[in-house]
Amino acid sequence: LDTMTGSLSMFSIESATGILSPLTPPSINTASFCIGLTLSPNAKFMYNSCIDGSIIGYTIESNGLAEVSFMLNLQKGLSGATINQSGSILYTLDVYNNEALMFAIGSEIGDLTQLNPQIKISTQRTPLSIRLNKTNDFAYVTNLDSNSISMYSVEKDSGILIPLSPESSIATGTGPWDISFDPSEKFAYVTNANESTLSAYSVNQVTGELTPLAESSIPTGEGARIIVFN
Repeated sequence: LDTMTGSLSMFSIESATGILSPLTPPSINTASFCIGLTLSPNAKFMYNSCIDGSIIGYTIESNGLAEVSFMLNLQKGLSGATINQSGSILYTLDVYNNEALMFAIGSEIGDLTQLNPQIKISTQRTPLSIRLNKTNDFAYVTNLDSNSISMYSVEKDSGILIPLSPESSIATGTGPWDISFDPSEKFAYVTNANESTLSAYSVNQVTGELTPLAESSIPTGEGARIIVFN
């Protein structure tokens, strides 16, 4: 995804070598300044949250091609997005109003309906990325201008995010952008784009609370933003 131009490139993966080959067509045009690209667990739908307040929905064809199926305009500034394990709820972030938003995902065409708009799920300043753990018991949001992570438990029936208590946030380095977990989910790592480091934490498997590791600041290349594990 080219976040500046809004061009979404599409590839097939050669199973033996891992080589990527462009599909036909090789790309589609969407909106610019969209950083909240997320795929549903059943790989039928994909969504992109954009700073202009739109959420673009895609259907994924059997040949891997993505086609724009709808656009939802919220007149908010949106950033990161994620989908719960059952594929029923999309979470995204409003960077201007410092809150998380929830949408029900339609099972047939992937359309979105906002859930609990009367409930404000507050973050700290300029939330950028949101991640759920594998069991969807806890959620974490990076806050760019607060240099922090907001931590939540997930209410089982409604999916509402509830700030952890007594501590609902923890400090990061400067300019936290993305958060990811190692495969065991015993550890979490945050990219700090403004100081080119990773912040490292242990994850309490019962409470969801993050605790900085003894060596909690790890140098990266300049301006690191995204982190993934194999």
